[in-house]
Amino acid sequence: MAEDASDGEAILLEKPERGAKDGYLQKFYNESNNLSGVIRESDGISDHRIRLMTLKMIGGITDDTIRAKTFEFFFNEIKKISENPEWSADKKNEEIANFCCGQMQGHITAFYDQFLGITHRLKLGGV
Repeated sequence: MAEDASDGEAILLEKPERGAKDGYLQKFYNESNNLSGVIRESDGISDHRIRLMTLKMIGGITDDTIRAKTFEFFFNEIKKISENPEWSADKKNEEIANFCCGQMQGHITAFYDQFLGITHRLKLGGV
């Protein structure tokens, strides 16, 4: 059920009751692949598309609380990097690109993995 948007407020839809894991995994794969393409084609470490693609992937996290916390973490880390007085603009851009393509992608991948239940730990030699 949608809320009335006549007063200019956003329309909120009900949350779905079911999900399609295969489709969700394909969405994650496509976005990861798109980010890899952006990195390959980037015009350097200051290419804003790397940050935008990372934000887009965070936006795909389905849990409202986790998504909000992830955005907060992302922006706090970018702020820390940007405000480092000892680094040049190039060094800051390099650290931001590394953060987006490394640490954040690891966090995003971990969320999708938890959602889909892909990773399983095997214990060998135990009873």
